[in-house]
Amino acid sequence: MITENQFHPFQLLINGFGIALLAITWLSGDGGILLLLVLTAWIAASEYAFGFLAGPRPSPYQWFCLSPIMLVNYSSVSDFRIRLVCFVILAYILVLARRPAASRIKISLTAWQPRHIWLLSLFLFTLAAAAFYAQGIHLSGDEPHYILVTQSLVEDGDFDLKNNLDPKKYSQYMPVEIPFHGSVHAGRYRTFHLPGVSFLLIPFWFIFKFLGGAVPGNLYFRLAAAFINSFFALGLFLVLQKVITKKENGSLFLFFLITFPLLFQALHLFPELPAATLVVFAYFFAREKQRYFSAGLLLAGVPWLHLKYSLPILILSLFIMAWIWLGDRRTGVRLKRLAAFMVTPVLSLALLLLYSRILYGSFSPTAIEAQFSGKSFFTVPIGLRIETLISFFLDQRDGLLLYAPVFLLIFLIGRKELRSGIRDFSLLTAMFISYVLLHAFTTSRGGYSPAARPTLFVMWIMAVFLVAYYHRAGEAGKTAFRFLAGLTFFATVWFFYYPLFLYQPVTREVSQRASSMLLFLSSLVIDLPKLFPSFLKKSNAGYLPNLIWLSALALVIVLYYARLSWRPLAKPAQLIFPALGLLLMFSVCFFPHVRLQTRHTS
Repeated sequence: MITENQFHPFQLLINGFGIALLAITWLSGDGGILLLLVLTAWIAASEYAFGFLAGPRPSPYQWFCLSPIMLVNYSSVSDFRIRLVCFVILAYILVLARRPAASRIKISLTAWQPRHIWLLSLFLFTLAAAAFYAQGIHLSGDEPHYILVTQSLVEDGDFDLKNNLDPKKYSQYMPVEIPFHGSVHAGRYRTFHLPGVSFLLIPFWFIFKFLGGAVPGNLYFRLAAAFINSFFALGLFLVLQKVITKKENGSLFLFFLITFPLLFQALHLFPELPAATLVVFAYFFAREKQRYFSAGLLLAGVPWLHLKYSLPILILSLFIMAWIWLGDRRTGVRLKRLAAFMVTPVLSLALLLLYSRILYGSFSPTAIEAQFSGKSFFTVPIGLRIETLISFFLDQRDGLLLYAPVFLLIFLIGRKELRSGIRDFSLLTAMFISYVLLHAFTTSRGGYSPAARPTLFVMWIMAVFLVAYYHRAGEAGKTAFRFLAGLTFFATVWFFYYPLFLYQPVTREVSQRASSMLLFLSSLVIDLPKLFPSFLKKSNAGYLPNLIWLSALALVIVLYYARLSWRPLAKPAQLIFPALGLLLMFSVCFFPHVRLQTRHTS
């Protein structure tokens, strides 16, 4: 019988040979001292954790035997180093995906206090913010406009942005000219953004002015975003612990914390994560603590961030009211709790209507978003709405498929044995579906912001579904999860290498289908963007990869829910994963890349 702790001399010989070949390849291709140090540290850490060298199982060192192939089509030092990093990371992904054995390193966060989780999140987000600042990534999209409103509120005591735009008071945190996002009402310049994010930034603006420029504005407001969004990470941790009970979820929580999309979205001043934070804690307080006033107070703040969250918070509110009604038979107690829950949302809604009437001349909050005024969403073709919905998950520029493919496994959570492990599955599903359908109905995408922003508000629900899937899936399901999680980590690494890969706008003016990251990873032989789906805001009817990917994914989902017996195909299926690994290696590692125009390679 083979055990994990047995010594296997032949395995040791093969693994040692693979490491030697990798070292020779590095030396022959001029891999550089820095890359040598990084790879050595990586191999040493993984060896300590998993004990690949003399164990009985497949190891990444066996894949290293293929490393000399990278020297056959050598084009440049920069290209070789990039392909070598891709090769090593993919080798570990392919092995760890199929390796059910536990690591020597045990990760448990069950004994951690909430403040420790928050501090850990803040520390990691701060490191990422510093990396972004070092790379020269500036505030972009709507971010400077939220700060502009905050500046006007603190320094002028009003919402009129005219004197903030001219003479460019924003230059202390934004070095380029900011176009006006808004409209003119009675001679006053009003933003078309709801003020929730700007309200959150008020205390940070006071600190910014107190520091007197000691911290550059670009870095400071990234750190402010990290501070605010660390509360979302804490909420995610608490929900995972309560919704998925009797399981250790620490390692999976850390995975979400250090990979795309959370790690990068947490550095940005957009409303999705603050809104999700309020919703997560409202759910937590109502469900776990029966603190209904606190839950209502939190939900009252969500509409001030954006109106697109209205439907899911309405669904959550109805569930909370049902819990209140069913939780006690005494009518007086029921009414008292309902009043406690509803009082602040009603007051908040009244204030929002008054805010809209005074500043924008209408009691309808939709008047604030002037870019939508005069539009009728009901005239948009249904085909465009469907394509927008699909794009949230599959588009190569701003969808989840390329950057966080592990989240696609949420479509497999419908089996009874999986969903039964999730408390309040019906509520979470209703919130998720209502939000993505409403967002798709507007045909709105993320603009110039990190990819996958449209699904960020419900990321916590997707994380709950993924954790439940991983705990209850069979070995094949766990292998798929680990493989797709590895590819998510792979994308995260390259985002740190060149953060501009994150920003892939898909607006009506964009005609480029290709993702910058796919262009970067493409070779002289394989043009990767032509193999992945794309849903631009133009006709996509003749784009063949869309049909292929949709058909393939639909087939996988149908076969999964059909529960067919795969025993006759079990042995042939074992060849699929190695074949997939070879395909990945040949696609990304063995041929020179052709698009390396980054600040590091130009």
